[in-house]
Amino acid sequence: MRKWIFIGFIILCANLVADDYMEWNWPVTDAPPEYPGGQMALFRYMSDSIHYPEEAKKNHAEGRSVVQFIVDSLGYVCEVQIYQSSGDSVLDAEAVRVCRAMPQWKPAWRIVNYETGERRTLRTRYTVPINFSMSGSEPKDKTNKQ
Repeated sequence: MRKWIFIGFIILCANLVADDYMEWNWPVTDAPPEYPGGQMALFRYMSDSIHYPEEAKKNHAEGRSVVQFIVDSLGYVCEVQIYQSSGDSVLDAEAVRVCRAMPQWKPAWRIVNYETGERRTLRTRYTVPINFSMSGSEPKDKTNKQ
């Protein structure tokens, strides 16, 4: 019985905090945001949408850009930013461009009333790593090791 009272108190406090601070990104969700079609569809979107920038090709730039963005309570992607740079600003800009062009997601949600099953959608931070690799290119170390 104490456990349920404690959980009810936590839920009540969470509702008060969420109502007062709607801009805050709720860290605990019952369901995370979901790209339409799921993870595999997100990977397909990324691979189809990313165009290796010509400047990066000329410089043989490769790396991993980690992009963070907010999926708002309606499912729109906003506040896209580089969380960890690939080391090349052109690659980072391409990663941001692709994330900004994403379609609407299914927003994260949490149950606010377990008796009725009432849910509330949430703003949630999402992180996506994007690897840039020039496949088919010659290795950077051109020394002949036999």
